[in-house]
Amino acid sequence: MTEYVLFSNSADINANQNVATRTGHGPGYKAAMEIFANRKIPNHVYVILRRQKKHSYEAVTFTNLFGEIPGLGGTPWVFE
Repeated sequence: MTEYVLFSNSADINANQNVATRTGHGPGYKAAMEIFANRKIPNHVYVILRRQKKHSYEAVTFTNLFGEIPGLGGTPWVFE
């Protein structure tokens, strides 16, 4: 299974968006960024992109895996 974790990137603000788009996760990444912006969450958040999944119920694009991001509650957020 191949996964990417995208952290806030201050050196190249388009790098994460490019990775998400090229791996087919553009819409999910965009939705995550909108949630972060709407909830005024700091830039130290992350988004996980799962390239392959074994089961249809597995998340593909998600964040807050351990409920550690203030403002998102105690459960993971799934975008695709």
